[in-house]
Amino acid sequence: MNNQFVQLFFYLAGLYIIDGVVISYTRRLKISDFVGHILTGVIFGILLKHSSTLLNREIFTSLSQNNFIFYLAQLGILVFFMQLGFNFSPKMFTTGNKKKLLLYTSLLVLISTLVLGIVGYGYLFHKEGRSTFYFVIAFLGINIGALLSRNFPVPTGFKRTFTTIVQMALLVDLLVIFIFSFVQWYHTYLPMNPHDWLIETLSWLLLTGFFALLFFPKALDISSRFLYQWLGEFAMLLKLGVFFLFIYAGLKVGLSIMLIGLWSGFLFRYLAASTQFEAQQKFFPIASYLYLIPFVEIGRFLVYQWDASPFFWQQLIFTLLGVAGIAIFYSMVMSAFKEKAMIFGLGVLPRGELSVLILWLLLTPTITGTMVLPTSMIVVGILAVMITSLIGTVLGIVLFTESADSTVI
Repeated sequence: MNNQFVQLFFYLAGLYIIDGVVISYTRRLKISDFVGHILTGVIFGILLKHSSTLLNREIFTSLSQNNFIFYLAQLGILVFFMQLGFNFSPKMFTTGNKKKLLLYTSLLVLISTLVLGIVGYGYLFHKEGRSTFYFVIAFLGINIGALLSRNFPVPTGFKRTFTTIVQMALLVDLLVIFIFSFVQWYHTYLPMNPHDWLIETLSWLLLTGFFALLFFPKALDISSRFLYQWLGEFAMLLKLGVFFLFIYAGLKVGLSIMLIGLWSGFLFRYLAASTQFEAQQKFFPIASYLYLIPFVEIGRFLVYQWDASPFFWQQLIFTLLGVAGIAIFYSMVMSAFKEKAMIFGLGVLPRGELSVLILWLLLTPTITGTMVLPTSMIVVGILAVMITSLIGTVLGIVLFTESADSTVI
């Protein structure tokens, strides 16, 4: 029996046992789940690092040494973004003033890009443009969930403001996913010759066809009902085949696994019509056990790459100051629009899952052909995201106290 395959089950047993305990406490404290999963990886990594008598720890030193773990982590990322795509609906943007939403989102992206660009280009990366670009992309998204975790739904007086911030977070996340995916695709196809492009034509045609289907939901629903009458419950198997064919085509042409997951979530939503509602309800609760794996791997990565030198702490402080600077400048801009400036400022402070996943994906040289961020800076970035998320949770507690109504307006 393959030793890596055997060790995989020890790995799964360890992470689920530890995560079961850790996540129960982090949820009581209203800490974001991804932070709990990363802490699980940290604990598991420490145990593995000091358990050389129990097993060969080198198997777990990097993802490249155990292909099974690598594939599970990639599936976890795919499932995570599938769930986002499945739950996404354009109706989320039907409320509120759309012109203000676009204006506020554009201002947030502009301020974030300027502040992060100055911090990255001027200090962290010593005028190195490409590293600064990926640093900005990784920290562009916001995690409003950290602020809302203590009290949701929010009090009546805050609903309009928080609805706007949630809509902004969705727009920025979509923007980040598409920019990151385009850059990855560009670096994948840049070395290819025209002959290679022709070989991938079929995959592109398949993707185009799947994309076109999303614009005809009624036709999809009619065909879904026809298949259900013809094949009964086994129609779902045929749809799953189409669904996996779409994922294959996306991976074949070099699209980011984040974009493929998001897009396939949209597709799954339409393929699994109301006649397969039960299948929809069963799929994600089962698949959700996979999406904690990449975050556990990020935690283990922190253990093996930890190097708390004075320069490390300087980088972490400057990164946190950059994120705090965005919140401060944005709140000042919102005050000019006579909005609840402090809430907007606090809302754009925390970073979340998207940031740490981008940072972790940048560890893989195949994303750009080379490492674009130093490993130490990726560690710094992940810690900065966790800290801002924890700060957001604490601020959420303060924000929703009885005295908050008079202090944050």
